[in-house]
Amino acid sequence: MGGGRGARRRCLSIVDESRPHFNALGQVAVVAWLLGAQGCPSAASVSPPVAPDAAAPAAPIAPAPPPPSWFVPCRSDEACSGEANLCLRGGPEAAEGVCSARCDGGCGQGSCVGAPIVDGGAGWCLPRCSATSACPAGWRCGLVEVSGTSLAACLPPGAGAEPQGACQRELAEAGVIFSAAPSPSGSIPDSDLVCHIPDPVLLHPELEGVRLLWLGAEARPLLVDCELALSLRRMARWFAERGVRSVDHVGTYNCRLMASGGRPSQHAFGRAIDVRGLIDRRGRPVSVLHDWADREGPRGKLLHDLARHLHDDFIFNVVLTPEYNKAHADHLHLDLTPDAHFLELDDEAFFIGD
Repeated sequence: MGGGRGARRRCLSIVDESRPHFNALGQVAVVAWLLGAQGCPSAASVSPPVAPDAAAPAAPIAPAPPPPSWFVPCRSDEACSGEANLCLRGGPEAAEGVCSARCDGGCGQGSCVGAPIVDGGAGWCLPRCSATSACPAGWRCGLVEVSGTSLAACLPPGAGAEPQGACQRELAEAGVIFSAAPSPSGSIPDSDLVCHIPDPVLLHPELEGVRLLWLGAEARPLLVDCELALSLRRMARWFAERGVRSVDHVGTYNCRLMASGGRPSQHAFGRAIDVRGLIDRRGRPVSVLHDWADREGPRGKLLHDLARHLHDDFIFNVVLTPEYNKAHADHLHLDLTPDAHFLELDDEAFFIGD
């Protein structure tokens, strides 16, 4: 019994003498070893006392910033806050609009679009849009010119030129981004040809998720006749279904005669486009110049299927391929010649009209 009491006193003495040093983890380990060496019951008894948590200084609570109100629905200015402190509606009869702000060139959010597109005075910040982003209910995505650049912006009811005629209304209902455009005027020297576009529109370069790139690099809007815009949309849908990401083209409107003679080109009326190649979603190029001749290869077959589809489904009236003549060795010429239906493919010519 006495020996047991002595052992306990010895163990407690070691703990008491070492307690001031428990704040050091290394010291705790040494004391635990000493206790074990002295045959003490448990080294766990040396665990340092758990001190109560010190009260952390209370951090000042910053007031929550007001929620951003850019382009959220509103019925009055009171519903808007922050920089976007005005409710923009499409005319006095529109019950609902979006929170926006006046601007003069710059715009914190969206695009600064001025008169006469929206109304008089300074411009308004309008939401940007794309082929995959929606505009507020009742608004439409259209092309507007901002600082000399055509941009896609959501236009409130009554803003900008509304679609005119059946063709433009069909484009708008299909969700195509465009704006009505003035018809260019031009003439060819030593020719009676006067160039004009019957129903001119400025077309956004992305259709059905497929980008139309001028010279394969620049996504610039296309000045075309509205009927050509409809055909390009149908062609883009066919491309999208086959994994084509972009189309390399060399232009639409061009006031000139046909290369083969004195007849006017459909380019002079904004009713033709020349396609040099494609890029698929993996970034692989397909070139008319390099791949057309390989009819059995996947790239050549895609081009031949494209030409036949554009002709057979009456997407274009005339499809000229490298088999037509040497002038078309590097591109497909696609146009809407009235009362015609022509394709030369696989050494066969299909022709209707004159």
